[in-house]
Amino acid sequence: MSKISIPIKDEDIREIALVKRVMESCAMVPGFMERLDKNPREALDSIGIPLSERDLSFLPNTRTPEGNIQMHATYEGTAAAKYADFMQKKVESRDAIKEMCTPDNPAMKKWRNRQMNRIRTEIGAGSVGFVHSPLTFEIADGCSVGCEFCGLNAGRLKSVFRYTDENAELFRGVLQASKDIIGYAAGSGTMYFATEPLDNPDYELFLKDYREILVENPQITTARSTMHVERLKKLLKTVNEEKQIIYRFSVLSLDMLYQIYDAFTPEELVLVELLPQFPEAPNNHFTKVGKKGSEEEEYDSTISCVSGFVVNMVRKDVRLTTPCSADKDHPTGEIILERGTFTDAESYRELITGMIKRHMSNLISPSDKLTLGKNITVKIQDDGKLAIDIKKEVMLIYDCKDFADMFIALFDKLKDKEMTRQELVTDLRKDEKYNIFTPELICYMVNRFWNAGYLRIVSGKV
Repeated sequence: MSKISIPIKDEDIREIALVKRVMESCAMVPGFMERLDKNPREALDSIGIPLSERDLSFLPNTRTPEGNIQMHATYEGTAAAKYADFMQKKVESRDAIKEMCTPDNPAMKKWRNRQMNRIRTEIGAGSVGFVHSPLTFEIADGCSVGCEFCGLNAGRLKSVFRYTDENAELFRGVLQASKDIIGYAAGSGTMYFATEPLDNPDYELFLKDYREILVENPQITTARSTMHVERLKKLLKTVNEEKQIIYRFSVLSLDMLYQIYDAFTPEELVLVELLPQFPEAPNNHFTKVGKKGSEEEEYDSTISCVSGFVVNMVRKDVRLTTPCSADKDHPTGEIILERGTFTDAESYRELITGMIKRHMSNLISPSDKLTLGKNITVKIQDDGKLAIDIKKEVMLIYDCKDFADMFIALFDKLKDKEMTRQELVTDLRKDEKYNIFTPELICYMVNRFWNAGYLRIVSGKV
């Protein structure tokens, strides 16, 4: 199985799970945090938590240069310290999974890396958790839940992909073709996207094939946890034994939260993130991405986590997609580069191979118009180094004093303008002080800046 796990000691799980339940109550139960501040013992007793105030004492969070939040316990050796370490291990595991998502296919690998850089410039530090999975599956057409917060705007449930002999053979063939083309990273996705995974009564049968061929155990995000308690208990037993992935339960109401707590012990949910998706929750996760609001406005957000292929087994279609900031042209926060259909494993193989060839050439053509990426400002610092500021959340420093002025001029010329690479070179070299830089060097740097996500091609290519 996967080499990536969250290394928590079995003897620490109980304390970690209890601290986690307190944190969830603060995030989802109206007034609980105030009651905890006013009378900690009474508040903790009300939810059955036998921890002391010392066990729940934290220093202020800090943020790493990469944008990750770090927790710090006030006292060593406490449940709070174990929980803070657990949260750090989760971040490290997520970053390892992001690295595991790197495709073997050279063109797709370079293309995915550019998408990771691009979305960082569009969203800033908020993109740090995006894994950019190269492949994910849908084994249903639509969703039975109809959550109003659905960022992917899933339609109503039409049908599911049942585990018949014919469908099983097709699914296994598609899995193998994916593994042949993408490599080990093909197993880093899920068996849901704009669907509810547990809508499919045969989910566990497809999961067995997925694990056998793609090795990994895909995570679940479900809004139907209270309807499928026994199914989830069996799935969580594997998750908790292997400590490799995080499941997510969308919590649609306060009553649903209490039902989840009645059905599952804190230990069973230690590797489950509960997402507060109801308006009374102090930390609700509502987003306008995918809703009518995003048709009129632009948001520096998306919930899309795929830079690669979304395969719907019911419709037998594939779309090549990558995240972007939601706007009227991309209301679901994703750029869809191509859609296609397949009939069998071989036509699927030909389809995604063709998509890679058509959209992942990773070259700027002579006719491509370039412009400066979203949310980017550049300046020269007092020490002469080049600073690229992304949404005032991520600052990247380049020690390139001999080139800094030219880079500033290059970025300035592409701010609110569209130019081909040759036009840019010609325009830059009209200034005598930039004649010392050869056209080849300028073109090389333009390529570097494009791959780093600072420059955008105006249309048709990302």
